[in-house]
Amino acid sequence: MNNWILREDGFDVKKNLAYEGLFTQGSGYLHLRGSLEEHLSETPQNQTYMRNAGNVTVEVFKKLKAKWGAFIPGIYGKHPVFVSQLINLPWFAGISIEADGESLDMEKCSILNYSRILNLKNGELTRTFEWKTAKGVTLKISFTRFISSSRKKLCCQKVNISADKSCSLKISGGIDADVRTSGHDHFASVALDLKSANSVHCIVKSDIGDTVNILTQFSGVDAKWNYIAGEKNGELVSNFSLTPGKELCIEKRTALTTSRDLEKEDEAAILNSAVALSYSALLNESAQEWEKRWNCSDVQIDGDDNGQIALRASIYHLLRCHVPGDKRVTIDAKGYAGDAYFGHFFWDTEMYLLPFYLYTDPERAKTFTDFRIHALPAAMKYAEKMGYRGARFPWESDSNGDECCARGNWQYGDHEIHITGDVAYGIAHYAAALGNDGYLKKEAATLLVESARYWLDRIDWREGDNYPSILGVMGPDEYTPISNNNSYTNRMAALNLSLAAKFGKEGGATEKECAEFDRAAKLLPIPRISKTLVSQCEDFEKLADPQFDKLWKNRKKAFAAQVSQERLYRTRCSKQADVLMLMVLFPNEFTKDELQAAWDYYVPYCTHDSSLSPGAHALTALKLGLLDEAWKFWEATGGLDLDIDHGGAEQGIHIANCGSTWMVAVNGFGGLKSAMDTDTLTLNPVLPEKWKRLSFSLVWKGTKVKVDITKDAVSITNIDNNTILVEVFGKLQEIGPKSHQRFLQ
Repeated sequence: MNNWILREDGFDVKKNLAYEGLFTQGSGYLHLRGSLEEHLSETPQNQTYMRNAGNVTVEVFKKLKAKWGAFIPGIYGKHPVFVSQLINLPWFAGISIEADGESLDMEKCSILNYSRILNLKNGELTRTFEWKTAKGVTLKISFTRFISSSRKKLCCQKVNISADKSCSLKISGGIDADVRTSGHDHFASVALDLKSANSVHCIVKSDIGDTVNILTQFSGVDAKWNYIAGEKNGELVSNFSLTPGKELCIEKRTALTTSRDLEKEDEAAILNSAVALSYSALLNESAQEWEKRWNCSDVQIDGDDNGQIALRASIYHLLRCHVPGDKRVTIDAKGYAGDAYFGHFFWDTEMYLLPFYLYTDPERAKTFTDFRIHALPAAMKYAEKMGYRGARFPWESDSNGDECCARGNWQYGDHEIHITGDVAYGIAHYAAALGNDGYLKKEAATLLVESARYWLDRIDWREGDNYPSILGVMGPDEYTPISNNNSYTNRMAALNLSLAAKFGKEGGATEKECAEFDRAAKLLPIPRISKTLVSQCEDFEKLADPQFDKLWKNRKKAFAAQVSQERLYRTRCSKQADVLMLMVLFPNEFTKDELQAAWDYYVPYCTHDSSLSPGAHALTALKLGLLDEAWKFWEATGGLDLDIDHGGAEQGIHIANCGSTWMVAVNGFGGLKSAMDTDTLTLNPVLPEKWKRLSFSLVWKGTKVKVDITKDAVSITNIDNNTILVEVFGKLQEIGPKSHQRFLQ
């Protein structure tokens, strides 16, 4: 088994959407779903419809056989319900083939030996098959494509065709701007024209005034191309005669630029700069950039092929999604591989995505925290709109930092306020991982103060209580919508307040304010059901029994899809880890008995309807030594997007789950403690029975190390130029520059 390859063997139209999402390619700047070049018939991409505001977890999406997707982070449009959404751009990757008048269609034609693979190591997508035409000709066809990681605005495609008998071919392709985003048309204007004899140019203007320029060009063959203009599409068409023993090879290259680009370039200049380089040379150039990324981030597992490919698929998408050097955007919830979550940013950013970058490539991690700082003015306006001082961060953010949660989803937008504390946690995590308190004293200080001011206004002092309360909130568990003193929310708010108390003067707070921050932080309660059992919120245990055996008939489908929202909201059930997530993030504050009590109480009530849930449960199970449970949740985490039979990545990648998969491997089985919990690089690994070896690279407070774990030993190599203190199995040891140390278990 090649653990660098995602493979599709045989075409099944019912699985096409899932493979499209899984095979998404990208450079950070540009992302392209793995849709077929020749498309499928009777699958229009211009259907107009309105999605309803509701629980996206159980939303039934409009069923299509194929769904084009081309996205540039930051290119948003207005939406009448969801405020703004990431725009699905004109489809530029189309290449259609006719042989003796018959159109290639994977669903209708006679296709043999079909295979499609995504090479995770270099990001190239390759599809090969044989097509037996109605006239008895067998054609061997290979499509390949990649988005350059070194020339981030360039997409390269190639098709190779050979035949066992003479036949006539018609090749066509161009740009189709008649597309929708979640059923909505975001293009205020579309202009297409023939740029040269072999290239089509498209300019679209969005409904908020951004422009996107696309130039696509055929090359690699001597041909006369005829231009066919449609209302919203432009296509180049050429005819060829194919004889046995000859191979037709055609390339198509596309460059995209936008009015929003930080680096202003001309799309024609991008194509011209690469004109002297072959497809192979450009692929090799891009592969070298991928190699640098993998050298920083690869995690190697010996003894678990399925786990290895799942983990590498997760890391591939994490590497693909990051937008380097642009603090105006972060990574949306579907990893720029679909429009299900409208291209919005959630708490995923801090809790599930940031750790991967912090410990593999801290420079990239800084864009996440800088994004929140950049969005501070919008957060302050949002707090003011809601009647509070300071800064309140939106539950669903776009690139402007505005709240994009639909009013029909008021319970999330109004009450899931832990996001503001999550932002503070992420900033503190960044500073801790880099060993850089200066970040909190300078860039982040104002954010900490303004968010702390929000918390002071949001807190209530109930009559008779000698402590403050945060009332009417939704914690990570979205099935308990308006609760009081949610433990997770209170602890995040307390962290935010304590950070503001410590660094507030640098952020403009008075000494009196800092004292108020500190007092509130110390008094916010963590409610309990018993001495050892932390309560998710006040009165959680008084909610109705979930009656899972009676009401949850089909355990393969979400519980929320089988009961009414009214019942869901009055029931003692949780969508995902809540108290357990709190304990994952603050492990030093809870005893093992408290962790065990939380596990025993909450796991039976958890539906795991969220993709964020298995990872937190796996990490908790490992803390408790529940290796069988940890393994079960590991398989659920790693296999989510690879589960083609159950939809997988149909609507986009579960990108937070990708981050969670890395965390379970490195923080869980690898035993790496967070920099939020220790100043010393600390490892207490527990390898699964199947695993013979686990190895990965890390950056710890600026020092690069290589970790190699077997059943009986841990080896750490310091590949940097300074000495580092490490703790493995409770043993402290300094490791000098370019030195190696082995620890026996």
